[in-house]
Amino acid sequence: ALFWRGDAPVDTSGEVDFGSLAQGLALTEHRIEPRGRFVVGQSLGASQPLAGRKRYTRAQHAVVVSEAVDSVAGLQAESRRVLATHVCLAAVQDEQLGPESKTGGRKKIGWRTMELEALAEAMAHNNWWRGNEEPVPGAAAVDGLLAQRGGLAGDDRRKLALHALLSETVPAGLGTAVAEAALVRAGLELVVPPAWARILRLIRRLADAAVRRDIPGAGPPGRGSFPTLERPIGPMDPAAAARLWLARYEALRAPGRKGERT
Repeated sequence: ALFWRGDAPVDTSGEVDFGSLAQGLALTEHRIEPRGRFVVGQSLGASQPLAGRKRYTRAQHAVVVSEAVDSVAGLQAESRRVLATHVCLAAVQDEQLGPESKTGGRKKIGWRTMELEALAEAMAHNNWWRGNEEPVPGAAAVDGLLAQRGGLAGDDRRKLALHALLSETVPAGLGTAVAEAALVRAGLELVVPPAWARILRLIRRLADAAVRRDIPGAGPPGRGSFPTLERPIGPMDPAAAARLWLARYEALRAPGRKGERT
């Protein structure tokens, strides 16, 4: 835990202090690499109190991703299809604009300036879907993944959202042993089902795109082609972010589990 800021969230007996976990997440700013991989963010300083100017921290980002799990589950069929088509169009655009692509200069300009959101809206509402033909390769698979999220039973929905909330522990600087201890104490399995992992990967990418859109300096400048979460994101006081994370944890933790020092 070389990059962790704040008190250790797990003591020598293996007991997890979720209050310390929330504070540590709120002491580290969220950062995104150009390709979307997560790296250790800039520390707010271990000696600084949880106060000061507003920042976008890993505690807040974990809540954003966790709440997005619920919002994605509530998408109706038409909205799901638009999102699925947009995701696949963005993948095609990335391929066309990649350094290994042999697409001509004029076509590259066309792909770079194309309004993918409007195109996805048009393609998702035509007769392709009605005839069981996907408008873009892979769109039906993404739509099925989103539909699967919406079809999860209530307790599975809670567990998936809780996994999302706890997913920032390793990127913030804690080791896998601490992350596993937190998962077990929260009542979760250590191994996430493959379908859940794919859903979380997609939702994290949606959240990353929203961060690039709304948070100055959080990622590479410019609006990307990947679809974003609709809800705007803004920096907040780290102390408030820690409280927000704890409140979300209390709402999601396994029913009947007591004793966490929150």
